[in-house]
Amino acid sequence: MEARNNVKEHPWHPISASHRQFMELHTHNRLGQFLRFMMFLFIGTSLWAQNDSIKLKNNDLLVGEIKTLSKSVLTLKTSYSDKDFKIDFDDVVSISTSKLCVIQLTNNTRITGRMKSLSPNKARIIDNDGVSFEVAIRDIGSAMYLPTSLVNVNANE
Repeated sequence: MEARNNVKEHPWHPISASHRQFMELHTHNRLGQFLRFMMFLFIGTSLWAQNDSIKLKNNDLLVGEIKTLSKSVLTLKTSYSDKDFKIDFDDVVSISTSKLCVIQLTNNTRITGRMKSLSPNKARIIDNDGVSFEVAIRDIGSAMYLPTSLVNVNANE
């Protein structure tokens, strides 16, 4: 070991070559950990973005983005399929949406809000003012998401 400034170099001394190699290896390992964390965070948030869910009579749980509900057919887009699922709404026992949508009940009542499952065959619709309505799932006639531009306009009023 060579001496530098009258200090005997120790393998783990901050200015030793072996310490520099250790730190380079340690820093590289930290970079790998950071990249794995960022990848996990990115994948996790992209999956979280699809947080509409429906549960079917056969207990299948489908997670994705509800595109439309019209004429007793629910259209669901998922990350794990190239094609949208078309589901007979009579097979749905629970439903939850993440974004604002216009929901029309079978009695022609329209509510702008989000749906959350309460129990099998029941849902809670929470409107813009925070008022909640409990409805039977079979009473939901149609649903369609509001375009983002309309949601932002409504939020400013």
